[in-house]
Amino acid sequence: MEKRRVSLISVMMILVSFVVLVSLISGIMILNQNRLEEITQRVIYKFDLLWERCVDSVKYYNRYEAIGKDKDGNIMVLRKTYDYSAGYAIVFYTIEKYDPSGEELIFAKRIDYISYIDHIYFNEDGSFLVTGEYYYNPHGQVVNKYDSECKLVWTDSSWDNLFSDLESNDNMVYMDLELNNVTKNAAGNYLIAGNYYLEIEREDEYLDYCYGILVVYDENGNQIDFIKISADANASEMKFEDAISNQNGTVVIGSILNKDTYQLNGIVYSIDEGGNVKWKQVYNTNENSFKDIAIDDDGNYFIVAQTEEYPIILKYDTDGNKIGEQIIANDELLEVKKVKILNNDKIIVVGNDEESVLMSILDKELLLLNVNYYQFQENKTNISDFIINDDYTLFIIGEVENHEEDEKASKKDKKLNGMIAKISPSMDIIVTKKWEDYDNKLKTRPENIIVGLKNNDEVIVEKTISTTEDMNVKFTGLPLFDEAGNHINYTVTELEESKGDLENYSAQIDQENYTIVNQYQDEVENVPTSDMNIWLYIVISIIAIVVIIIVIVMIVRGKKNHK
Repeated sequence: MEKRRVSLISVMMILVSFVVLVSLISGIMILNQNRLEEITQRVIYKFDLLWERCVDSVKYYNRYEAIGKDKDGNIMVLRKTYDYSAGYAIVFYTIEKYDPSGEELIFAKRIDYISYIDHIYFNEDGSFLVTGEYYYNPHGQVVNKYDSECKLVWTDSSWDNLFSDLESNDNMVYMDLELNNVTKNAAGNYLIAGNYYLEIEREDEYLDYCYGILVVYDENGNQIDFIKISADANASEMKFEDAISNQNGTVVIGSILNKDTYQLNGIVYSIDEGGNVKWKQVYNTNENSFKDIAIDDDGNYFIVAQTEEYPIILKYDTDGNKIGEQIIANDELLEVKKVKILNNDKIIVVGNDEESVLMSILDKELLLLNVNYYQFQENKTNISDFIINDDYTLFIIGEVENHEEDEKASKKDKKLNGMIAKISPSMDIIVTKKWEDYDNKLKTRPENIIVGLKNNDEVIVEKTISTTEDMNVKFTGLPLFDEAGNHINYTVTELEESKGDLENYSAQIDQENYTIVNQYQDEVENVPTSDMNIWLYIVISIIAIVVIIIVIVMIVRGKKNHK
């Protein structure tokens, strides 16, 4: 009988211990629930996809290669098409013109007198200049200007300046000319960056020449300048890939190949109006190449580059000093394509890896604000160009693969389609709302309050929230700029739903961390908070479990002594 009574007491003790343990765990969970999630990033920059569209035609290969705008805001797009219907590839180019929204096609016209286009520059009047190859030209490379209806205005294929190094008895063995980029200089003339390689035989000796070139044309097609920059003695190859101009002259980026180490390095030249090199920089950290360049209103240059390990962005001042460097993404498969400056305030970089498109945004100090990956049309996308619109949205173009899951599929079987998408850069802001009023034991809180964001003194957006607990309030899709193009400096504010709702509170607002703390104005003694009650409950539960364990141990020992 005694043994049965002892066993019954042990079982009861175990059950009580279990109940107390469950209560203890519940108390801890309640305590954690009452704690507000800590926010590490309160401002999140991002890109919102507004729409995307593919050009799905009977042609096997379509690719959008370049994009621009005319003075009326109409969108001009260069489309490249491979037609395999004859059993072999026939390449042709089309200019597509859309309204400013990018959704209504105004016309699509084919470009003649060009076989392959290397680069295109769109003018505000709808005309455009292209560089590329034409089969009927003896040197291959041509420069053509077309009017807004895609009719040829003028063409130039005379490259006598390339052969100024030749002597009368020289024999030209090999010549390779590339025209890689077109822009306009401060005087409004066309500036073409390129390079050429020349190999000659002179008295049983073979000589080679490697140059970066800048060719300048006026609007009428007159070649008014031809600048040759000789490669360094240790370079077997030099390429000028892109150029940009302002009142200080022209800055050119490209790459050189070291003939001894076979290492490819990015180069940047500053060239004055007379064709003289003001300064030159070589980025010789590992193997790399410069891809694109942008300039801000202060004359600083931002260059995106590709290295063996990851893509980077570099910042140079007007004197050629490197004053910043940032890794864009720690992804060796990511290829950066373009960089542009949004309203002289934010830097936008676009590229893609094997599966998706990258769009990242940085400030002018190269602080990486956000990196976004997209997969358009749920297929592999290759980006070629983008522009920034007057409303600070972006049109981004390229190609989308649309084929069966066959990595060995040929180009004509992959059915590549041109893609155009409209994207809006925006930001999310997370505001934290806290109460310091004895957990509302005095019932002084209103049912709801209004949290808002202001630009200057104007409330732009607001949300009505419950006051039952501390909370984080997220505002999404906020524009970066107002209609006048000014950067919006969001500040947080608090409003009453009804007059007098917060008369018992003083507000402490931290604008830097977007935090509002409402403090009860009067001091009250002996008002326990919920957290204090929970902690008291946890301590009592722990003491109860310890006592029960001691009692069980004593009972077990008593049973052993009884035996």
